[in-house]
Amino acid sequence: MQEINVIKEIMKDREKNYRFFSHALLYELSENAILMLKSDSRLQEASENENIKRGNQLLKRYFAFHATDCRTELACDYARIFLAAGVYTETREIAVPYESVFTSTERLMMQDARDQVRDIFLREGFRLNPSLHEPEDHIGFLLEFLAESSKKTLHALESNDYHHARALIERQAGFIEGHLLNWLPDLCEAVERYAQTTFYLGMLYLLRGYLEEDLVLQNDIADALAMRHSLTHKTNKTNKMQGSTNSSSDQNRDNFLSAPPQSQNCTAVGV
Repeated sequence: MQEINVIKEIMKDREKNYRFFSHALLYELSENAILMLKSDSRLQEASENENIKRGNQLLKRYFAFHATDCRTELACDYARIFLAAGVYTETREIAVPYESVFTSTERLMMQDARDQVRDIFLREGFRLNPSLHEPEDHIGFLLEFLAESSKKTLHALESNDYHHARALIERQAGFIEGHLLNWLPDLCEAVERYAQTTFYLGMLYLLRGYLEEDLVLQNDIADALAMRHSLTHKTNKTNKMQGSTNSSSDQNRDNFLSAPPQSQNCTAVGV
């Protein structure tokens, strides 16, 4: 039970973290969000992951040397990086954060990756905010999907449905590997070329490292839940067999006690 409670807390943290990353890459940050991030103690935490280390260093560098008006500075950098505002290139090597742009030969939007992601969203019952007129493979939507999937996994765990929870986790691990880590390194390189501050580059390196660590963790959790499901299944099967045996024994006992006495064949011996 203690192990399950730990996994539940992990799912709660995953939901919050993925929603944070999603919001930071879908919208320009507000003044309050910037101040909260600046004071976030997680930027001080040590990590063995090289991408998390670099992300923390870049963010701390930004906050050490940022302009007086952070919000305006970051809004301009957001537009330049993710909206390609004021960026002109013959090679189309821009940093707009859509999976299709970084996985298609022509570096175009609305390609195979978008269709694959849309199908996954439909299959999983994940609905996008209709007011956001963006293709489904925007990185913000991919991260929001993981946040919602974490929430669904928590509900499965709270219902003791470990089989369903494991299936959800396995699908999330496949999604991280097949629709985020497959192109995020290229996005980091593109952002490094166009960013005028170190903020969003730091955010993306932090996200990249977090995804790498989360992928390993989710695979470990899936294995643990598979083992627990197997043990639970065996225990239930054993209890069922024991119950059946006990029921059969009780029935035999009842039959014996309720059976009429057998008549005896007596031979009269004449005297």
